[in-house]
Amino acid sequence: LFLFFVLHPTVQFTLRCIHSNMEAIKTLSNSLQDEGESESEGLIPRNLNMFKPILPIAAVSALMHTFMMLETHIYVPYLYSRVSCCNSADDMLQSAYDVTDPDLLKAMRVDAHKEGVHLSMISEDRIAACSVPTFPKSSNHWSMSAHCSNKAYVQQSAQGVMAVMKPLQK
Repeated sequence: LFLFFVLHPTVQFTLRCIHSNMEAIKTLSNSLQDEGESESEGLIPRNLNMFKPILPIAAVSALMHTFMMLETHIYVPYLYSRVSCCNSADDMLQSAYDVTDPDLLKAMRVDAHKEGVHLSMISEDRIAACSVPTFPKSSNHWSMSAHCSNKAYVQQSAQGVMAVMKPLQK
């Protein structure tokens, strides 16, 4: 798991940025010290020692940004993929998750026809919560879960977990 986080492109990019910024500050500091001037011209200070206290803050900020990006790109999709529904009689969804929005129904019909997915509708204006078909990953109606095809339920469940976890992280 540690190697995954170290090898993740977001982490690598952030570490490269931190490293290149530190190298640039060192190079600029050395060149300015070689000139022997400690005065400032315009907005660029000649003595960069005043930036040394800011470097730890910048590093911590960059790490926080990295972890937020990891949360967005790894943790949240993982949560979405773990939601399951409609597998047993105890796992049936409430009618609140039925698809009844006319625009969404129309879009789902078009997408189902395009992707070759069969829609089983209760009536002309309703799809039961557990009857929502499994759309392929290329579809906008894909639920992002292998175990539940109802996108509204998957989103609500994963966001509920995030709502509980976010305050605990702070």
